[in-house]
Amino acid sequence: LHRTDRTLSLQVQFVDPDPAHQLALTQELVASLDANGIDVFSSLAITTIKDRIFELFGVLVTFLLAMSILIALVGGLALMGMMSINVLERSKEIGVMRAIGADTRAIVQIFWGESMVVTVVSFVLAVAASLPLSWLLTTIVGLSFLDRPLDFAYAANGIGLWLGIVLLIGTLASILPARSAASLSVRESLSYE
Repeated sequence: LHRTDRTLSLQVQFVDPDPAHQLALTQELVASLDANGIDVFSSLAITTIKDRIFELFGVLVTFLLAMSILIALVGGLALMGMMSINVLERSKEIGVMRAIGADTRAIVQIFWGESMVVTVVSFVLAVAASLPLSWLLTTIVGLSFLDRPLDFAYAANGIGLWLGIVLLIGTLASILPARSAASLSVRESLSYE
């Protein structure tokens, strides 16, 4: 360091946007520098650097997507457990509904509806929490990789996609508890202690 006969980098901007032409010119420049006794450690095109950055971000995005799917599945299992306990606690209520003429469909709809309410409330809370957390994450990642915060952009279509995924998970999580509630006979549910 602090030597006058070295440089850390040399940046050249080409007018021609063609990557093949840029590569040929880069090779010519490196050969010319070598011919003049200037050692070149490496040469990289900006497209190569961008590709590497996108690869790094791709790994990060894949990891975050996998984590969000795992969290959603755990949430679905928790919802299923909660709904199963709800069915057990409300067995007498189910028996009374059956005794006054409620059919299987009505009982399934009650438990599915409760599951959807819990699902939508959790979705709204998740969206509200995701806005500041996403901004914080883009700032941290930008500072870590590029020494400056990234521009924050929130994808509205991601909210719609996540709503669909969460509603599907909520529906799947309510199937078993709703079916077990619907399968209880009047006699079984009224005699439950």
